[in-house]
Amino acid sequence: MGDGDPGGVVGGGRPGLGPGGNGGGGGGAEEFGRFGIDVGRLEHRTRPLLRPGMDWSERRDHHAGSLGAALTSALAERRWIVTREASRIVTVTRAGEAGLHDWLGIDLARLRAAA
Repeated sequence: MGDGDPGGVVGGGRPGLGPGGNGGGGGGAEEFGRFGIDVGRLEHRTRPLLRPGMDWSERRDHHAGSLGAALTSALAERRWIVTREASRIVTVTRAGEAGLHDWLGIDLARLRAAA
């Protein structure tokens, strides 16, 4: 799982930045830019751009850092995810399922069935 894609959910080689957030994946910063995320601007912040993290409740790997926060904000703005009040839990909406499939090739139904 240390390949820059915790859980192996990013399909089609997009938009991964490669290990350590170095732009080594297919599309990288350009792909995130099409989604409205300026990776170049994020790289100049004090918070790391991308680093592996461990979800404390589910004990699963995830992306942490300024890119993960920017992606979460962009998904929420598009209403692809919704948050529960006073909680870090997010729910993917129907629009989000379709959008994530179109953008990244993520098949949430397949992932749920495999869980």
